[in-house]
Amino acid sequence: MTLALRLAQGGERVTLFEAAPALGGLAAAWRLGDIVWDRHYHVILRSDADLRRLLGELGLEGEISWVETKTGFYTEGRLHSMSNTWEF
Repeated sequence: MTLALRLAQGGERVTLFEAAPALGGLAAAWRLGDIVWDRHYHVILRSDADLRRLLGELGLEGEISWVETKTGFYTEGRLHSMSNTWEF
């Protein structure tokens, strides 16, 4: 989609094709009543300079909510953190 944006900015006529009802592929969201969730886990990191620059260009960077997250796994009735190198 970024390529389509760049081509359109350059004066080219662009048509995007998508088999699903909406553009986005795995970046699109599922909706069930009032609940909306990502089709696939996506994350934007502070280090994602190119993506952040594109979002800024589109006037969307202010829409990002930075949240500290952790990761881990659940097995045998216990949650094990893997949020830093030491825990890993």
